[in-house]
Amino acid sequence: MKTLTTVLFASDITKRISLISTLRTLGIVKLHVYNSDYNIPTPFPLLNDLDIVVCDSFSNLEEFKKFTSLLNRFDFFTVIESEKLNKALKWGIKKLLINSKKYHGGYYRDAIAEPQMFSLLNKTATLKKIQQHNNTDNKTGTTETPQYISTQNIPDSENQDTDNLVVLYRPRFNLSTNKICGMRALPFHINSDKELILLSDDSKPHDGANSNLNAFIKTFNQGIQLHRHVRNMGETLSFTYTINPASLQEKDFSANLIKQIHHSGVPFNEIILEITGAGELHIDTQTINNITTLTYYNVQLSLCDFGICSTSIQILSELPFSSLKVTPYLTKRLHHSTHYNIMKFLVSMASTLNVKLIADGVKTEQQRTNLQCLGVDIAEGDFYHKPMHADRVLSLILEIQSINQ
Repeated sequence: MKTLTTVLFASDITKRISLISTLRTLGIVKLHVYNSDYNIPTPFPLLNDLDIVVCDSFSNLEEFKKFTSLLNRFDFFTVIESEKLNKALKWGIKKLLINSKKYHGGYYRDAIAEPQMFSLLNKTATLKKIQQHNNTDNKTGTTETPQYISTQNIPDSENQDTDNLVVLYRPRFNLSTNKICGMRALPFHINSDKELILLSDDSKPHDGANSNLNAFIKTFNQGIQLHRHVRNMGETLSFTYTINPASLQEKDFSANLIKQIHHSGVPFNEIILEITGAGELHIDTQTINNITTLTYYNVQLSLCDFGICSTSIQILSELPFSSLKVTPYLTKRLHHSTHYNIMKFLVSMASTLNVKLIADGVKTEQQRTNLQCLGVDIAEGDFYHKPMHADRVLSLILEIQSINQ
């Protein structure tokens, strides 16, 4: 154990002391403890090698970024985690380790459980020996660099003018209570004939990443203002915004979004980001960092048009979604027994995974009844309301409040 160079992240001072004592008792001599009190751009600048990183607790995302910097700096080490680590950070660590080809050594329940910690350290020592053996056998081995989607030389095939963008809102209803539970922000483009054209929900990164991101920013800026007005009226509604996979590859996407939500005063968990074209999602380091940041602050992620592509199940298993939105194709065919049974299966699956199931494209009373009988959580569509302007949203809320008085 004496040869294992170890880094400890433990923001909780009580657990930090316990872990230092446990690791020292088990023979860890080269122990480096990260201290967030020192604002240093590169943690442990004199560290030449690294075998173990113990992730017990992070006081904020800045500390987590210091951990991420170690992944980029060292070719090999093993991560050991506390079972009590924040759920969003666990997900982020898991995905980052896969991307960087580092090892996950396991979890510990108690900072002072020496037998459990010894087992994890022993496993790490074994992994180090295997790695050293592989390096000896293959001295010319190279480290593979993940391939990233580049949009630099790809033209915007449909670069719609976001200056002519109008945001409308469609209410979402809780099928158990038949009450409005949220709003979905829909960006429309005004064409030369003054017609409103809904911006594509299934835009892919090669359809103009910058145009898509600009449309999202303008939609969100307008939506968050309406959201504040709704809360000032005493109503609690979620607001859903469509995002393209390419947005999650933008370096400061999540950080800027979190700052804006915080400044608005709107609770983070009332914001839902609905990911379209998930089959095109490239889960690289930047995407992982963005998703980790968003879910750390309890921003909700939703998978759009679930079931429409073969990658839906794979994406669902890899990302921390809180809801699934079923394609309108299935909603309008519920009168067929096959489609009805498919929806029934999806309801059961969503319940097992503890995620909400949303039905889009509800146009008839019978469709709503079928969805209620099946146990679908939320529905939206023309049966309830067509997309409306912000002032109409506020009027609708006033009407509902007057009825309930």
